[in-house]
Amino acid sequence: MKIEYAYGEANAYLSLTPADQTSIMAEMLQEQAAVFDYAIKRQAHRASQVF
Repeated sequence: MKIEYAYGEANAYLSLTPADQTSIMAEMLQEQAAVFDYAIKRQAHRASQVF
């Protein structure tokens, strides 16, 4: 990922490399890890409210 701008203008954009099979799988695994992490934290929070 590279942030690019043109001649000091306020508009900027990102240059991304094209998605390939490796990046798609990495994104899928990161999403699953995030959902799992959130579920663990939510369960811990609910358990602390009970006790």
